[in-house]
Amino acid sequence: MDFKEALAGIFWIIPIITVAFVFYLLIERKFKHKPKERKRYSLAVWLFAALITLLVLLSFGSADLVGILLTAGIAISSTTFIANAMAGIMLGFMHDFEIGDAIKVDDNFGLVMSKGPFHIQIQTEDSDIIVLPNLQLINNPVTVMRSSGTIISSQLSLGYEVNRKLVKEILLEAAKNSELENPFVQILELGDFSVTYRVGGLLKDVSSFISARSELREEILDSLHKGKIEIVSPTFMNTRNVASKTFIPKKIRKKEQESELKPEDVVFSDVKKAQEIEDLQAEVSLLEERINENKKRLQKSEKENPELNLEQLKEEIREMELELEVILLRLEPDEAEI
Repeated sequence: MDFKEALAGIFWIIPIITVAFVFYLLIERKFKHKPKERKRYSLAVWLFAALITLLVLLSFGSADLVGILLTAGIAISSTTFIANAMAGIMLGFMHDFEIGDAIKVDDNFGLVMSKGPFHIQIQTEDSDIIVLPNLQLINNPVTVMRSSGTIISSQLSLGYEVNRKLVKEILLEAAKNSELENPFVQILELGDFSVTYRVGGLLKDVSSFISARSELREEILDSLHKGKIEIVSPTFMNTRNVASKTFIPKKIRKKEQESELKPEDVVFSDVKKAQEIEDLQAEVSLLEERINENKKRLQKSEKENPELNLEQLKEEIREMELELEVILLRLEPDEAEI
């Protein structure tokens, strides 16, 4: 391999990368509020630049240099950095979950807050943020909570002296009172001292799964106490004389003060912001498409029939453009926070 030819080939790589970077900046600017399109076009630009670079090197007779670069690329691709990037591309094409979906990977459970080329962020039930490498999501099973509905359930143990039919009736009533659909009761285990029950039902609004779990447990407690069923451990012991005492709380007439905020509003506040941004971005895309369509209709009508009154169409375009400006103003500070 001639050194001058190799040097000339390398020299041409610089403008190719420069042009690709310029296109990348233009894409970032044009598709600022369209993350999916921005990611897709950016990837296409860099892949095209890599192909042109390879062809340029081959045209200058730099076959040995290309071999060295390919070998180095293969070696680098075995590293975690490249592996995570490739995993991110796979996740982008698979669309198994989106921002706001509840997922579980290994022992990590939370709502998806952001999806990046190398990692994702999830917000847990403690409002903490966990960063998961994309490679971890490819190598391990990912459990996604279905947006159409999920099962909310709770377990409890009661003594053998309590009739199972009565328990089933009370637990089903508790599930219905907590507004779960298709409630059910199961006997999970016949233990040495107690029977383990599971009660649950279908929750349609999965965004409130934390509140729903708590409400189900509250209803279970209230329903069992109302049915005069004690919930105590089978090995319950107390040094006092409790032969004539039942352990059911007394009724309180005072109505419990309901909190204005649900747990989800506090715990997943960052995820909700990310979801709002994504919804606004989708609304921006839709408005831009409608504006472009109406402008094309307006131009076509003006050419074909100049005397036609098009004020109504023009007014619609102005209203949509005004609405678009308002959304973009709302979007900019939110994006800066995230």
